[in-house]
Amino acid sequence: MLSVLPPEDATRLLRRRLDQLEAQLADQRRALERGAQGIFQLFLIEAEYDLAVREAKATGPLATR
Repeated sequence: MLSVLPPEDATRLLRRRLDQLEAQLADQRRALERGAQGIFQLFLIEAEYDLAVREAKATGPLATR
């Protein structure tokens, strides 16, 4: 889809996606910090993995501003 859009539109849409991803990351970090209190680390593995994947997407080569 991006390949058929003008560069300005593609850039605008990617920036919007990055903004959404960063907001989701902030929410997920807060929820993980609140929920981590008193919980065994084993039960947090999936949430931490999901957070790491989202952070990689947000800081990867396509996420440059």
